[in-house]
Amino acid sequence: LGPVCIVILVTLGEWARALYYKGHLLRGVGIKYCIMMLFFILPTTSSIIMATFATKEFDMGVDENGEHLGSEAFLAVDLSIKASGERYKFIMFYVWAMIAVYPVGVTSILFVLLWTRRHEIEGRASRRGGPELSSLSFIFRLYSRRYWRYAIVDIVRRLLLTSTLLAVGVFGLRIVFIWAMMVSFVFVTVTREQGQYWDASSDVLAYVLGQFVMICVVALLVQEVSRLQREAGEEDAVNSDQAIAWILLIGSVLLIGAVFYFHYTPEAAKKAGGVDGEPSGESGAKSGASGSSQPARGSAFGQQNMTRRIVPLIEDDGEKEPGAAGGAQKG
Repeated sequence: LGPVCIVILVTLGEWARALYYKGHLLRGVGIKYCIMMLFFILPTTSSIIMATFATKEFDMGVDENGEHLGSEAFLAVDLSIKASGERYKFIMFYVWAMIAVYPVGVTSILFVLLWTRRHEIEGRASRRGGPELSSLSFIFRLYSRRYWRYAIVDIVRRLLLTSTLLAVGVFGLRIVFIWAMMVSFVFVTVTREQGQYWDASSDVLAYVLGQFVMICVVALLVQEVSRLQREAGEEDAVNSDQAIAWILLIGSVLLIGAVFYFHYTPEAAKKAGGVDGEPSGESGAKSGASGSSQPARGSAFGQQNMTRRIVPLIEDDGEKEPGAAGGAQKG
C-alpha cells in the first residue's frame, strides 16, 4: 500500500496547489511523477500479488501409530503459511483487494485519464503535445494520434505476460506455455496489422521484439521437453541443448537480417513509395510537399502504415508543438 499512500498524498498536495494558484490538477509535476511511478511498478507489484496463488504440496509422513497423515499445501512464496485456515482466507481476501487496486485499478485509472484528454491527444502535432498533456505524455508519446489507446493495450500485454502467468501457473506448466504463446501471437499480429506507433521505426522494432518473445516461449517449451526426456531416460544423438541454442541464435540473427533487408533496402523503398526522399504516387506527393522522406517498407502492410510519419521529422523534437507551418502539414 506504500505507493498508493504516496499517490494519495501527492494528489492532495497538487489539489491544494491547484486551488490556491488557480491551476489545473493534472498539470502538476507531482501528478506526472506519480503516473511514471505507477507505470514502472505495476508489472512487478502485480507479479508479487499474483505469486500468492501458487502453492506447494508436501507429504506429511506418518504418525506415531504408522498411519499416513496425508499431504498439506503451503504458499510457495512463504512455506510457513498453510494454504488453509483463517489466516489463509485473510491473505486471499487481501490479495484480491490488491488485484482490484493494481492490475485492474491502476490500468483503469490510466485509461480514464487518457480518455478525458482524448481530444487534445488526437489533435496534438508532436509526440508529447501541449502543456495541457504534460503529465500524461509519458504514457501516450510513443503512439500516433488515432491509436493512443494502445498505450493501455501495451500495459495489458505486459501484465498478461508477467503477473498473469504466475496466476495461470496453478493450472499446470502446459497451460502457462499455451497462455504465453497465444498472448504473444495475438499482440504480434496486432502490431503487424495495425502499425500503432508514432513513426515507422517503432512499428518495426515492436514487431521484431514481439517475434523474439515468441522465440523465447518456444525455447522454454523445448527446454521443458528436454527435461522430460532426461527424466524418462531418453537421450538425443547429439547435445540437444547446445544444438537448440545455436539454432535459436542463428534464427534470431536471420530474423534481424530479414527485417533490415525487406524494409531498409533501396528496393524496399521503391515498393514503399520513394528512394532517398524521392516521392512517388499520392503518398509520395504528400511526403514531397512536407520536405521529408518516408521510411522504407517492403510489404503491403508497410505501404499502408509503416511508411508514414505523423509529423515531418525535422519539425518533431518530441518535446514541443511545432509552429503554425508545422501544424498545417500534419497528417
